Amino acid sequence: MKLLSPSIKAQVINHEFYDIVKRQDVFGFDERITQAVLEKISLTLYKPDEKVTTQGKFPSSLFFLCRGYCEVYKTFDSQR
Repeated sequence: MKLLSPSIKAQVINHEFYDIVKRQDVFGFDERITQAVLEKISLTLYKPDEKVTTQGKFPSSLFFLCRGYCEVYKTFDSQR
């Protein structure tokens, strides 16, 4: 993605993520909000078995799964 021009990059992101973002209730169904979110998206690819984030880590990103699948593991605190 780094080699693409900004306009081509925006087109790729819009193509890949528009439907995903549009379906999220948290953003409402306002086209202006959808476009604003799309402008902030950066594409990150992860290898199989690569950790995306860790439980308990303060989130600095919001993730959308565009293709493929992921597994989520949660560790439960036995003292609760």
